[in-house]
Amino acid sequence: MSGCFSSIGRSGGMQVVSLGPSCLQRGPGIVLHELMHVLGFWHEHSRADRDRYIRVNWNEILPDTENNPDAAALGPGASVPPTVTRN
Repeated sequence: MSGCFSSIGRSGGMQVVSLGPSCLQRGPGIVLHELMHVLGFWHEHSRADRDRYIRVNWNEILPDTENNPDAAALGPGASVPPTVTRN
């Protein structure tokens, strides 16, 4: 297994967390980030209540990346686009 990823929260059975060598080389923040997912924390832009707290500047989203800030379309490894700002 390689890469840096984890499921959000416990979904039954064994929890898989990938912390490959590249994750560890990038510093302790990556490990903490994935462990926060294990505990049930979501990326801010993918939370169900995100529109109460952030504003997406859709006119600044790059073509073919429009689904990145979409709360329903995100998967493991999604990252916060630079066009998301706090309200």
